[in-house]
Amino acid sequence: MILHKIFEHARSAPQKLAIAYLGYRVSYGEFAYWIADAREFFAAQDLRAGGIAVLLAVPHRLDAWTLDFALRSLGMNTVAVASPTDLRALDLRDVCCVVTSIHEDPIPHLPAGSYKLFRIPQPLYLGKTAGTLPDRLDLAHPEGGHILLTSGTTGVRKMVLIGADFLAAMSARRGAVYGINHQSMVDILDLALWTGAGYKLPLSTWLAGGTVIFHHNENFHHSLLIDGITHAVVTPPKLSEILKAPDRELRFNPRLLLSVGGAPLSHQLAEAARTRLTPNVYTCLASTEVGIWGLTRIEGQDDLCAHQIHPSVEVQVVDESDRPLAAGEMGAIRIRARDCVSGYFEDAAATGQMFRDGYFYSGDIGEFRPDGRLVLHGRASSVIIVRGTKLAAEPIERKLQERLQVRSACVLSLPGNGSEDDVHLVLESNPTLPKSELAAVIGKELSGFPPVGVHFLQEMPRNDMGKIDRIILRQRVLTMPVSLIV
Repeated sequence: MILHKIFEHARSAPQKLAIAYLGYRVSYGEFAYWIADAREFFAAQDLRAGGIAVLLAVPHRLDAWTLDFALRSLGMNTVAVASPTDLRALDLRDVCCVVTSIHEDPIPHLPAGSYKLFRIPQPLYLGKTAGTLPDRLDLAHPEGGHILLTSGTTGVRKMVLIGADFLAAMSARRGAVYGINHQSMVDILDLALWTGAGYKLPLSTWLAGGTVIFHHNENFHHSLLIDGITHAVVTPPKLSEILKAPDRELRFNPRLLLSVGGAPLSHQLAEAARTRLTPNVYTCLASTEVGIWGLTRIEGQDDLCAHQIHPSVEVQVVDESDRPLAAGEMGAIRIRARDCVSGYFEDAAATGQMFRDGYFYSGDIGEFRPDGRLVLHGRASSVIIVRGTKLAAEPIERKLQERLQVRSACVLSLPGNGSEDDVHLVLESNPTLPKSELAAVIGKELSGFPPVGVHFLQEMPRNDMGKIDRIILRQRVLTMPVSLIV
């Protein structure tokens, strides 16, 4: 198990750097000591193995990870949430304790229950002096798992409970895909513990004996200046923030592997990253349920839309009868991996819909090219229906974004006054684009469409992974006046 590996590293190389965070350097010896210290406290609290331990609003990563390992070592399943409202929305039935840095009494919106509530100072361990590591770590119960949350692109965040064995397998495979070893320094910025990459990538690094870099304040580019950094994982919005820094505050690092995932990467952003940060820019395809399944090096514009599937997984494109399709035929994407989970936590209906015949159905649509690369055409939920014809919106949106030079574009079909839906184009841009230019581009990329209502937004609503939240955007557009009709 990964916890045992951390203690092995702590005993064989106690001064080896495990965590770099907010200017602090935490060794494996210190990290293991704090885990053992927290474990001793919780072991005396009569908590029930097999129950759910909630980390509620624990912002400091050293604290959150230390508490997470301690609670899982006692047989509990952990979950991290940002607010009491988020916890209430999950409607968990088997919570045995809640650990929080919130000291307001009573805590507003905290769900009722018979669980134990532990309030911790903020920070709890950062900057403190560690003691002597215990000789051994005895586990009276099998190590617990962790509940990850999906990004909520369907409007609801589903829960994925990953047991300790699967966490170890997923983490080992992710580490192999990225080439992480004991010399690696991996920057995950502020990715939260509820996300797949935010949880599994640190585990991959500690499993190998490497160093994890956390950063959750402003100036994200500062974490890329740490000497020895080898890997960084970002979303497109975070990468955009990093590249806003002046050249004198950025460092070009030819050794850095920069993986961008969570949302589509634009050509302009990719080229800026390759010019100013590293030549090694990759797009990553991954999901909470199955882990990483694609990693593509960006060397030209074609690489942004044609993805290389990693040989550790099987990916198929299938029709509505689940029959695999030939290259060039568009259909639903399904994935199978040895370490894929088999369903959602306490959600039999969603499990039956998304997990079938040993495959996970990701909700994406796409097609294989003859060269074996996978071209994504967006989420099934982003398909629009125009005059009875189903169209994948995201390829159209990418072309509009590139040709109009806007931050993002989103095409929606919404109920109109007649029997047909109206088509709306939302641009993340100032409303200064000449109407003639808009008309020319829309006329080419949306040829055959009815008149398009155009809206301008300073900022698109997005989820934590940087994907446009189409549900919120649809609701907003329904209440917005149309800026112009093209």
